[in-house]
Amino acid sequence: MKTKIISYLIILVNLFDIIVHIVIQRPETLRITGNIILIIAFAVYLLETKNIIKPWMLLASGLINLVLNLVFIYLYGIGFAGVVFISSSTILTFAAYLFQKEK
Repeated sequence: MKTKIISYLIILVNLFDIIVHIVIQRPETLRITGNIILIIAFAVYLLETKNIIKPWMLLASGLINLVLNLVFIYLYGIGFAGVVFISSSTILTFAAYLFQKEK
């Protein structure tokens, strides 16, 4: 149950991050790609399609997102809002992994 709630939060945070990028007319490809990877992984998890998503896959999607964001930060820098979105997604993904692994 905890993993489902966290999954919804991850999807909402990442959708909001994408919307912010579009609204401020600064579509940052690396960051949005990371957002989409997380959204897909956790949406598939929530659909519960024959246990396709394993705990390590949730963690892997979070790590890919983190790496893409770190590359972006290295190349272009980042503001406070970016730090909030990236850290939120990273912490929530790790928590989802831990709770899912406990099952």
